[in-house]
Amino acid sequence: MISRCFESHLNVYIESQDKNLGELIDRFVQDYKSQGAPTAVVEGGGVVLPSCADLFIFYKKSMVQCSQLSTGLPLLELTAVFKKYLKEYSARLLTANLPKATSGGGFGGLLKETEVKLSTDEVARSCCILSTAEYCLDTTQQVLLFRLHRCCWLILMAMPAPRETAGES
Repeated sequence: MISRCFESHLNVYIESQDKNLGELIDRFVQDYKSQGAPTAVVEGGGVVLPSCADLFIFYKKSMVQCSQLSTGLPLLELTAVFKKYLKEYSARLLTANLPKATSGGGFGGLLKETEVKLSTDEVARSCCILSTAEYCLDTTQQVLLFRLHRCCWLILMAMPAPRETAGES
């Protein structure tokens, strides 16, 4: 009940998170430019960019903070901001750092069904980027599934219990 008083003012929080995420993505891009992709080999999969985990930690903290005040429209608006910056992360850190198409090589060659020749560094970078993209996909699906289960549970808890009829024993 009290939380509804905050809902009309949560746009300030959403705008702040939007600005913070923009700055965070800029920092991730700068870090990638200065440090490059991680090169360690991980058993069972590729290395994920550390910035990806940082992004989802930020998302989780923001979602928890917002949901403590509202689970209505402001939370929905916050998820739209998350979507915006997940797309930006994908464009600026993942897609932008894939090996560029060159004559007969690079990822452009895949579309033309020609032989693709990548250096060892390009293969390592590509694996890291693809592993990061997979991590983003898996994490967003897990969050959506968790939220769906939680929503269904809340709906079931709100439903009245079935009544026994006089003819049943």
